[in-house]
Amino acid sequence: MSPSMSIVLYCGHLKPSHFHRDGQPRLIVGAGFGGIYQLYALRQLGLSVQVIDLAGDVGGTWYWNRYPGPHVHTPFFASLSDPSAGAMSDTESFVYRFTWDKEDLQTYPWTHHYIQGPDVLQYLEHVVERHDLRKHMAFNTELLSAEWSEPEKLWNVDVSTGIRYKVKYLITALGLLSRQNYPDIPGIDTFKGLKCHTAAWDERIELKDKRVGVIGCGSTGVQVITAIAKTVKELVCFSRHPQYSVPSGDRPVTPEYRQMVNANYDKIVDQVRNSAYGFGFQESTRSFNEFTPEEREAIFEELWKQGNGFRFLGGGFNDVSRHSLPPVSDTIGPPRSSTPRQIIKQQNAINSMLTGCRLPPIELPMLQRANSSGKRSSRLYLIQ
Repeated sequence: MSPSMSIVLYCGHLKPSHFHRDGQPRLIVGAGFGGIYQLYALRQLGLSVQVIDLAGDVGGTWYWNRYPGPHVHTPFFASLSDPSAGAMSDTESFVYRFTWDKEDLQTYPWTHHYIQGPDVLQYLEHVVERHDLRKHMAFNTELLSAEWSEPEKLWNVDVSTGIRYKVKYLITALGLLSRQNYPDIPGIDTFKGLKCHTAAWDERIELKDKRVGVIGCGSTGVQVITAIAKTVKELVCFSRHPQYSVPSGDRPVTPEYRQMVNANYDKIVDQVRNSAYGFGFQESTRSFNEFTPEEREAIFEELWKQGNGFRFLGGGFNDVSRHSLPPVSDTIGPPRSSTPRQIIKQQNAINSMLTGCRLPPIELPMLQRANSSGKRSSRLYLIQ
């Protein structure tokens, strides 16, 4: 502990007792996975650190994205057993967690192959409490500006609470999904109905028997559609491009599976760190062009049955993600048992149109859930 400080820090959150070793404070912006890890790593070095976040608690993007989503517990497709389950990870549960606490890695419970939004938040809260990190965090605190002062060799950081931080090291752990984006659609500002962004979800919203429009059918749109289709009065989904949706493959985790994962965690972590995708599956080293058409079809069919969009991209061939033209798209495109075209045909969807598919694939099959009710009020418009 440094007996004196050469830096003035205008803030009410850090106390002199927080300064260790070098007396230089670090400011981390963001309390999601990245911010929590940065805080833990720097505290392990005995360094002084403060985390700020606009949110009211830890979680990062998971704190904000609390929209309704499907709780998936059938072999391949979503079933609406818990409409409040919210977003689901695109990464399997045994990978979607911190690896630096091996004891916690092996003992913390997870019941399904994929982890739901509320479970992610519970896990991150657990990690923060387990490692006594909360005392270094300030929530409901928005970063307004950060300006480097060359004479002082410091960052002047102003936040929404009126405090100015003077810090030598500024670490932004904002991630890729930290800002809501409303589409630039004429008339959106004068729309008289209720608007809500999935990344700023108001949990007080009641959708039952309402006419609902969903703009965007990426991963988030897919999960929302599958969750609300059976409860809303009318559902209209606006999508610039039809999505190719791959089953997630989610299902309950057996004790034997968990034991296998625990016994091989060192190898799993090593494989993830040295892989291209980092999703915990064995990535293919062979090119798409090394196989016959019949072999390609068999591989794609097997990947489809296993589930996971990233496995579908990288588990069978090492170059599928770099191709969007025939013959790759022709091989992926033909109907399987539950591709979008087949689902539309099977469900006799009304006012549904599929004009083509584009890569990359996404996790959950939206069309089956959206069109399964057989009601004329459930409509899916795919707009190219």
